[in-house]
Amino acid sequence: MKDSYRIAILVFFGFLTLMMRPFVPVGGGGISLIFVVSIPFFIILGYIFAVLYYFISKKMMTKYKHIVFWLMLLTLVALSLLFYPYAN
Repeated sequence: MKDSYRIAILVFFGFLTLMMRPFVPVGGGGISLIFVVSIPFFIILGYIFAVLYYFISKKMMTKYKHIVFWLMLLTLVALSLLFYPYAN
């Protein structure tokens, strides 16, 4: 896979919390404030990971680029699922 696709995937997964909103109900009251705060955080984190991967991909060997990409992607997914304010 080309590095440009991987960078786009990292940015795309930064929007994962926002994409989950129509399918997974958000809790009401104060918990919805977590949703409002977490969306910009994860979007910015996706962009930061994309920029970091861009600079890392220019300097690292192929084997390690794959590992770094998957670690960043799994971190985005895990944090998005962990901090999503589910409705009970």
